[in-house]
Formats: sequence, C-alpha cells, structure tokens
Amino acid sequence: MERVSARLMADLAPVMIWVSGADKQCIFFNRPWLEFRGRRMEEELGDGWTEGLHPEDKEMCIQTYNRSFDERLPLRMEYRIRRHDGTYRWVLDSAKPIITEDGTFMGYIGTVIDIDDMKRTEELNRKLQEQVFHSQKMEAIGSMAAGLAHDLKNLLTVIKGNSDLIKAHSEKGSKTERYADNINEASMRASELVNKLLLVSRRQPMNRSTVDLGSVAYGTLQLIESLLPAGIEVRYEKEEGLWPVEGDQGMLEQMLVNLVTNARDAMPSGGTLLISLRNEVVSEAAVNNGASPGCYVVLTVSDSGIGMTPEVMSRMFDPFFTTKPEGKGTGLGLSIAYGVVKGHGGWIEVKSEIGKGSVFNIYLPVGQKALQI
Repeated sequence: MERVSARLMADLAPVMIWVSGADKQCIFFNRPWLEFRGRRMEEELGDGWTEGLHPEDKEMCIQTYNRSFDERLPLRMEYRIRRHDGTYRWVLDSAKPIITEDGTFMGYIGTVIDIDDMKRTEELNRKLQEQVFHSQKMEAIGSMAAGLAHDLKNLLTVIKGNSDLIKAHSEKGSKTERYADNINEASMRASELVNKLLLVSRRQPMNRSTVDLGSVAYGTLQLIESLLPAGIEVRYEKEEGLWPVEGDQGMLEQMLVNLVTNARDAMPSGGTLLISLRNEVVSEAAVNNGASPGCYVVLTVSDSGIGMTPEVMSRMFDPFFTTKPEGKGTGLGLSIAYGVVKGHGGWIEVKSEIGKGSVFNIYLPVGQKALQI
C-alpha cells in the first residue's frame, strides 16, 4: 500500500521524477517523464533513457551521472533530451543519493524540469546585450572619428591654403612649385581619408533620392569585375519586383564596393562571389537592435573564402582594424560599410566559418515614397 501511494504521489507531481538502484540502473520513471518522452516504462528502465540524450551532451551526461554515483554526491546538470515530438529540449536534472538510516546506499532519486524556454530567453537576452554593447561601441567610435575628422579638416584647410600661396609666389617649373604641388597632392589624399572618417561616423551629408539597389549592384559589379582575379566566379541574383530604397546612391555604391573588395581579399586562391537582392518584411520580433519593423531590401554579399574567427568578427567593423599585412589596407572598408548602412536606418548581419567563407546580409529600409511608386 505504501509503495502504491508513493507511486501515485510521484505520478501526480508537477515535475519529472526518476529513481535508480545502487547499480546505476534506473528502476522507475513517473508519468510526467513517460509522457514527456513518449515512451513506455520498460523502454526507459535500466539505461534505456540514455537513448534520448542529445549526441553532443551524452558523454558529459553519463560521466557526470557515474561520477556522482561513485562519490555519493548530489547531482545537478543541464542537458538536452528528445521529447515525444522528436525535438530536443533542455532540462535541469537534480538528484540526491538515497541512504537508509543504517547508512546503506540504495541509489538515487532525481527531479527533472524542462528549462528550454528559459534557455532560449537567456540566449535572446545575451544577443540583445551584445547588440546594445556593439551599438554603443560604434557610436563612441563614430563620435571620436567625427571629432578627429573635424580637427583634420581644419588643419588641412590651413595646409592647402598656405601651399597655394607658396605656389602662387613661386617661379614656374621651380623646385618650390613642385614642393607646393606635392603638399597639395598629399593634402588631397588626406581629405579623402577625412571623408572616409565622416562616412564611418555617419556625419557625411546625404543626397537622398529613390534608388534602384538592383541597378546599383549590377553597375558596381560591371565596374569592378575586371579588377577581380580570374579565379573568382561572380554570380548575381535579383528578385523580380525588387522594392526601391531611399538613400544616397554614391554612399550605397561605396558600401558595395567595400564589401566586394573585402570578399575578393578573402579569396586569395579564388572562389565564388555571390551578390543577391530580395524583398523582406521584417517583424518586430526579428528586427535588429535600433531599427524598426517594416519592408526591407536585403542585399547579400557572400564569398567562399578563408572565413573569420569569432575574435576577428567581434572587431571587423572597428575603424583601422585589419588582418592584412602593413601597407595593404587602411582598415576602414567595413567600417565605412557599417556607417553607410546605419546612416540609412539599416543593419548588417554576418555569418562566417573558417575555411568556408562569409555571408554579409545588409538590410536597407524601403521608404514610404519608394513604396508608393
């Protein structure tokens, strides 16, 4: 009668319960466990329950289980196990040894709760915190770049003004005139760098218009395809009826050139460069930090190159950060692309794997005027 009452209480419990003997073999599972697993008692008994463990968690789970048994210690672990619908769910398993009054070890009794929803929420919060941190970091870097660009612009104005005066008072063809020309040329290159810093900081004035991003992408490809090594295959795909976007065409062209250049440099031994465009309606749940739900054109630039490590990905948009040898790049290409996209109210999502390549998905919002066309 006592055993029947204990089993009835276990079956009515709001958690999953298991019991094992001193030989590590499970001798009981309550009804919530069997309903969760969708299996019969005889299928789970012994070590039958381990058949449902996720392949990535199985070794850890069994090792923790055995070590706790051998040392007679409380057990607490998280793992994934297959539910009756075939999906794997995260669970929290907590157990204690069963020891009689005379000190005899009888086995373990454990409770298991489904924590999958909680784990997903934690992961979502972690990603949101990373997005906020990255956004704040890029805002700080942008402000610094804007201040630096402002100071440099003032200095360059003085330098160029004085070099123009020197040239005006120099004899034609003299060394002094050549020196003044060299100063002017250097100041022009420095001005280009200042303009790049303004793009990074999103302080560059925009000349907004309705832009056919498909035509921009195709035209940019035509322009730079001859500069790509022969070993790189270029593919272009565009969804029919692609929505127009409102933005600065020159900035969008610069952004695309930088992304394509980055993809080219990632494929020193050749590979495939894919540029594709599609329409997408983004819900509030799927929208990136700081952006708004609505209609977007998604520009994808992917390569089959060397890929990036997580460490490189965490810094890839930082100004002046580069993995190229000294003198091979300024480290501003992706920073400018990021600044242009953010300045247009969009965002960039990046996936990369070492040895397999990288995928850049650029989300650009479709303006109301563009949708009415």
